[in-house]
Amino acid sequence: MRKKSSYLIKSIFMILFISLFCQVLMAQQRHALLKSIFQELKNNSIYKNKINWSNMDQYLNTDLDQKRNSTDFLLSAVQKVLTELGDKHAFFQYNDTVIRGKFTESKRAIDSSIYQYALEESYAFRTAVIDDQYGYIAMPSARVENDFFSDKSKMTQRIKQMAQQLQDSLCSLSEPRFGGLIIDLRLNRGGTLWIHLGALTPLLKDGTLFTMQYADGSNTKFSRLGNTIYQDRDTMVTTRAHCDFDNKKVVVLVGALTGSAGEQTALALKSNLHTMVIGEETAGYLSMNETKVFEENAILSYSKGILKDNQAKSYPHSLYPDLRVIGGDNFKNLANDAKIKAAITQLKK
Repeated sequence: MRKKSSYLIKSIFMILFISLFCQVLMAQQRHALLKSIFQELKNNSIYKNKINWSNMDQYLNTDLDQKRNSTDFLLSAVQKVLTELGDKHAFFQYNDTVIRGKFTESKRAIDSSIYQYALEESYAFRTAVIDDQYGYIAMPSARVENDFFSDKSKMTQRIKQMAQQLQDSLCSLSEPRFGGLIIDLRLNRGGTLWIHLGALTPLLKDGTLFTMQYADGSNTKFSRLGNTIYQDRDTMVTTRAHCDFDNKKVVVLVGALTGSAGEQTALALKSNLHTMVIGEETAGYLSMNETKVFEENAILSYSKGILKDNQAKSYPHSLYPDLRVIGGDNFKNLANDAKIKAAITQLKK
């Protein structure tokens, strides 16, 4: 009986020991992860000079034993640093939780129905012909799924596949009888930029799309040459462009939901094609993000640079349209849409 009791006590002790050991190990892993996140932002964030990093390191190590074993502390610490950076474009995904910085700016009034259209693929991704004369394409928020981030080769293939799908839709509008093209980015809330730019290679001209400036003042160039989009000399996406728009006029539509890669795409078209942008001020996520995968379940996306067009004009925040048209969106009946009417007026000139 005593042997059984002794064995039971030892088993319980061993279970408690293993449990405690696992908790300590997980705590150390979370703390190491947090230190890596802080170091990444300290080295590379475009906003890194806004923070007193000594204070941030002190915060990280204060009452460490009580805090570091908590997932809540990990998330709150990342939220704190993103808030102090003022990086509204950044987010951190840990398992199924996504957190952003806390900001108190007043939000613009946006027609709630526009959100609904953005979530419906039949509106967010479609082509149409308006007045039997003008091609129309709505470009969706195309993004590579997180599952592909850990394998660069698979991610490259996925980007190419999605860009080609979009481009094939674009090419359906290259008929000679069309007098111009309307690219609608009003429902495009972001995604993977290379998908958008790769899809547009038949439209873009060879040369610079825009440049990105880092915190240290250095720059990197985004350009198009033939069917390929480059970041400096690195190939980002290549498609098999099989259509030609013969220098047709192009108008780009933007709105309050147009964000991130949607805004960057609009800037590329404006800068490279010198096309007119019509609509409303964009969402204000125009910085260029870097995505860092620390672990399979820990992904950080943050602003690494601000964009400049071909005239060296900086775009740290929103993109303002060349022709402002407020409201009047009619995604169900494009012929009665105020922004499309304004676009056709410009295409006729």
